[in-house]
Amino acid sequence: MYKYGIERNLNVDINYNRIYNFFIDRVNMPHDLTLCWEWKNKGDKNNYGILKFNKRTYRAHRISYLLFKGVPGELLVCHKCDNPKCVNPDHLFLGTPEDNLKDASAKGRLLNSEERKKARSKLYFGKGNPFYGKKHTEETKAILAIKCKRIFSEEERKKASERMKGKRHGKNHPLFGKPVSQETRNKISLAGRGRKHTEKTKKLISESNIGKKHSEEAKLKMSQAGQMKHNGEKNGRSKLKIEDVIKIREAIKTEAKLNNIAHLYNVSKSTIKNIKNNKTWRYDV
Repeated sequence: MYKYGIERNLNVDINYNRIYNFFIDRVNMPHDLTLCWEWKNKGDKNNYGILKFNKRTYRAHRISYLLFKGVPGELLVCHKCDNPKCVNPDHLFLGTPEDNLKDASAKGRLLNSEERKKARSKLYFGKGNPFYGKKHTEETKAILAIKCKRIFSEEERKKASERMKGKRHGKNHPLFGKPVSQETRNKISLAGRGRKHTEKTKKLISESNIGKKHSEEAKLKMSQAGQMKHNGEKNGRSKLKIEDVIKIREAIKTEAKLNNIAHLYNVSKSTIKNIKNNKTWRYDV
């Protein structure tokens, strides 16, 4: 931390000539003394010049004010030129934190929250983002996953639910109308595998669906999805595979007896007859 009350930290019998020489050796002095005197040594994270004296760290512009104008006391030393590296005493003035904020606002350097958000969005959008095109390593992903794990209280869940009401339904949903690839569907399926709803959640889902009716189009889609899900090899009770059915159809074309084919594949004659008449396995082969 920088010590503002420098006059309290230095000895009373301070050698001002020694400080002056120590200070002036580290300043880029221009020919025109009305211009900024820039600090040529290292600065802090905000670009203000710093120097160490008597085992303490001070900001260079406060030392400049002390040497050329007098003791700043508890007040801030502000810049007229808005150049943090400048230590020209004519460019410095004393003020309170409120004075400093008013000066920044008058010069248009003080952004409100909305302006700050806009500035940041422009700076970090697309290729302006320092992480644009980069990918996290597996190790970083694991660390982020651990850090982001958080258990929300009931109160937080209610607040989040209230905030999102009506924002992510229908056309307001960011994925509305966008097709989901098969790869993404597989990832969603794997992510949800093994998870189970609590009894409370099941009850809420059941209650929310009371009185709702599916449209004819939705019923047709569900019916087709169910048929495809339980047909052919996907049916848990099926004894045959697609390869077997292909061979059975070839055998039927050679006018082999259905009993013999059924005996060969250890199924009933009616099963072979249904395959022949396209009552079963009609979508798979």
